[in-house]
Amino acid sequence: MSDSFIELGRTFHLSVASGAKSDDVDLTQPSGRRGQLSWTDLLGSPRVVILSGGGSGKTMEIRHRAELLHSEGKQAFFLRIEHVRDDFAGAFDRAAGRYEQFLEWVKSGDAGWVFLDSVDEARLKSPKEFEQAINNLGRVLEPVLQRAHIVITGREAAWRARTDRELIRTHLPYESSSPRAPNSEANEVAVAKGEESDFEYSDVGSDTDGPEELNDTLDDLSRRRNVDSAKTEPNAVLIVGFDSLDMAQIETFVRAKGVTDVAGFMRAVERREAQSEIARPLDLEGLVDYWNTNGKIGSQFELTEATINRRLSEVDPDRAEATALTREEMRHAAGALAVANVLMQTPEIRLRDALPDLSGVEPRDLLDWPEKDIRILLLRPLFAASQFGSVRLYVQKAREFLTAEWLHRRLVDHASRTRIEGLFFRIQYGIEVVVPGMRGILPWLALLDAEVLARVLRVAPEIM
Repeated sequence: MSDSFIELGRTFHLSVASGAKSDDVDLTQPSGRRGQLSWTDLLGSPRVVILSGGGSGKTMEIRHRAELLHSEGKQAFFLRIEHVRDDFAGAFDRAAGRYEQFLEWVKSGDAGWVFLDSVDEARLKSPKEFEQAINNLGRVLEPVLQRAHIVITGREAAWRARTDRELIRTHLPYESSSPRAPNSEANEVAVAKGEESDFEYSDVGSDTDGPEELNDTLDDLSRRRNVDSAKTEPNAVLIVGFDSLDMAQIETFVRAKGVTDVAGFMRAVERREAQSEIARPLDLEGLVDYWNTNGKIGSQFELTEATINRRLSEVDPDRAEATALTREEMRHAAGALAVANVLMQTPEIRLRDALPDLSGVEPRDLLDWPEKDIRILLLRPLFAASQFGSVRLYVQKAREFLTAEWLHRRLVDHASRTRIEGLFFRIQYGIEVVVPGMRGILPWLALLDAEVLARVLRVAPEIM
């Protein structure tokens, strides 16, 4: 198994996509409570979809689960969805089950696990790639569909809440052999409320339980119902998201990465207000690397710059596509998209298959690049899920930093200083003031340009 994997005991929460009645659902909004589900729950469910943003560790986690099951002698396979349609044999990761072993498993009819990574990679390759891959896989798996546990990963922006759930149900159907008892859900809730029921649960709330205990009991029952239904109800699909890392997981991670003074590291994170940099494995790894190299946590400017560079890199070297683009060219292009976001007053960046009425920046109007290179850029973890058919810069801070950097390039290239500074300052009732919508960008630009800094200190020094 991969020596670089760090076991953190990741947990999951239910996604709003689990019961969505239409595709018009904001999947970036949290649903459920953290710690609802573990890998034990997911591996025991026949159909699972994990939706989470770039840098959350989806690929590493499912590859490790596949390798772990494979090492235990179980039938487990890790496949890349974007290769399933055109190069099925090439879709397999040899460390977690070879193509030849897969064919033998299909003939055997034994239980097995198939891990598919990832929806967004397939969709950015071609709008219909994911649908065709699932259709193809369903035909291949037909002899063992009722014995197969299938786990699919993707970013929220690439997932159509209702349509894709029905796609899984149609082409990867699962028929339960042990349906739940009639009215069991109502009985469980009735027991929790202390009402009469046809069933007895000795572990459900006592007579002395108060409102908080009752709510916890109902939460536990809701979790049990969702997991049980995903295991037993015909064609159920369990859709979840990764929980952000908790303190115990963060400490485990940093120790594994060679930090000896964990308490000192955590104090430095708090002093620098860098808590947003430790919630996901990708950002935490970058922060640890910076600490190990420099013996400190950098300034907000240093941290933001380092995070942007890291998120512009392909975190999975096996997936890195050949491109002539340098990281600097990608960063400049990301800056152009950020400026367009700011000036158009929309955070969205449209993907190729976006609906016509979806507002947002159209990258093909700004970047004179082949479609493949635009796809490679938008797949980098610098961009995060938004509405279906669009992405956005992963945090507002990155959008503001890149906008400032792009505008500074224009100043260095002798663009009109008056026009650029006019975006930030104006005269109102005879007083020079800062344009409110540009306030978040201004401190970054001031750190890059001495003349802008002097003007900020004269007009609104509190910004710095």
